Amino acid sequence: MTKGNLSFSVKGLIGLLLIIFMVTNCSVDTTNQNDQANQGQAAIASHDELAKETIQVLQDDQARTIILEALKENQSETLLTDLIRDLESQNVKTEFLENLLAYVNDCEVNNQQSDNGVKIPEVWLYEPENSYNLNDLLVSFPPEEDEMEWDYIKAYNLNEDIVYLDIENPPSVPVVVVDTYGYFAFQEELKRMNRMLQRAGLQSEHSVIMDEKNYTKATGYQSHKMNHVKLNDDKEPWISGRAEIYAIVSGIHPVNEQAQLYIVDMPYLDYAGNNYYPNQILIHWDTLRYNVANFQFYEKDSNTNYKDLVKALITAVGTAVSFAGPEYIIAVKVAEIANAIVDAMPDEWYTNDDDYVDSFYTLEKGRAYTNYYGASGNAQVTLVDYWYYEN
Repeated sequence: MTKGNLSFSVKGLIGLLLIIFMVTNCSVDTTNQNDQANQGQAAIASHDELAKETIQVLQDDQARTIILEALKENQSETLLTDLIRDLESQNVKTEFLENLLAYVNDCEVNNQQSDNGVKIPEVWLYEPENSYNLNDLLVSFPPEEDEMEWDYIKAYNLNEDIVYLDIENPPSVPVVVVDTYGYFAFQEELKRMNRMLQRAGLQSEHSVIMDEKNYTKATGYQSHKMNHVKLNDDKEPWISGRAEIYAIVSGIHPVNEQAQLYIVDMPYLDYAGNNYYPNQILIHWDTLRYNVANFQFYEKDSNTNYKDLVKALITAVGTAVSFAGPEYIIAVKVAEIANAIVDAMPDEWYTNDDDYVDSFYTLEKGRAYTNYYGASGNAQVTLVDYWYYEN
């Protein structure tokens, strides 16, 4: 080998080594960049993981102050997305906040693409009656299993240590509660439930019924207005926050004589033992053919799929209720609708006194009901005859 060839070979070898070194370094750098990007987009797949990510944000003193002030001011459920905006507006930014925002966005996409369930992340603050120290703050969540299977409430302190809380007895320390099947998800589910009943022919829009019955501006529309309501037991564990009560009003359709069902939200009915004076119209008599109706109170169960529940209602009412026969047994027929609704609900709602609240059967048009108890004696209402008119 000549001196020239040897020189070329050495230079070539050095060049090759330099290329390998540069490629290797580039590969390592890219991997590190990907790891950092993925770290800010960690997947949240459960309430437990949502709680852990929330703790990471609360460990920041500024973030914790902003969040707790907002929750105290609202004194009720707050959308997680609103809290994130508050933090961002005050220049609080962490990778864990990005994780929460990504989770909120994932839930929104899921809600738009799926009818099987609604998930809307929300946060609320449980505050004990006696004075407390914010250094004892915990983060918790409603267990995702059925309430029958709950043995304890899992929580984390700010050091990420696990703390177990009692199901029945509220704790003596403050708790930030995260949830995805709470108040805001319930509001959306109610809209979807009524739309499903409409598509099934078991509910007509109020305006359509008014046109079909040819009511005039002078005659107005008759209803029953609920002036007072009180529950002895709202069936809600403390970790679930405010009770989410709704009423299923039932009777016979004014045009086709099928069952008529509509679901009414009662967002003010928060806690058992309190008197509420909502002045809420509960029964629109012009949406019903006959002068008798029922309504039943239920507490929303986060473990029950609203779509399955409405399907069960449609099947039960559509197959179990017959409207053939003389009109003098209409009251019996209307009661059959209410019984079919009860039969459609999951068995555990009754065997464990959970979620089913009370039933009011065969309420008569034009009659006043004062401090009137339901069939189970758990709910008390005052209903008055009420007319309303077009402007």
